[in-house]
Amino acid sequence: LMTSPAIYMNRVVCLEYADHLLRMHKVRDNILLRNLFVLMTSSEMVAMSRLMSIFFLAFGLPLYFLAGKMKDMKEWNWGPVSMYRALDTFREKLMELKATPRKILKEDFMMEWFT
Repeated sequence: LMTSPAIYMNRVVCLEYADHLLRMHKVRDNILLRNLFVLMTSSEMVAMSRLMSIFFLAFGLPLYFLAGKMKDMKEWNWGPVSMYRALDTFREKLMELKATPRKILKEDFMMEWFT
């Protein structure tokens, strides 16, 4: 999940580099590189990396923040036991997303999970 934004943003550069390598005589027979090139050019892989990037920005970063800053958030009554509230909110939003999958395309819905 954490690497998906980097994969999505850098896919063009990675593809150009893989194409350059595949044109070289010694690397041309590298099965793993050829498979990686085919995989990264597929529309399914591009869509999946984009979806995972959205998920990382929407709930991955906020949950990492809450988990990492727990010790500093005592004045707001937040601690290790309080994480259930974030997970309950996360579950509610996932159920809402499951009921209406088109909401994944709405930036307002996706970026305001924990507000």
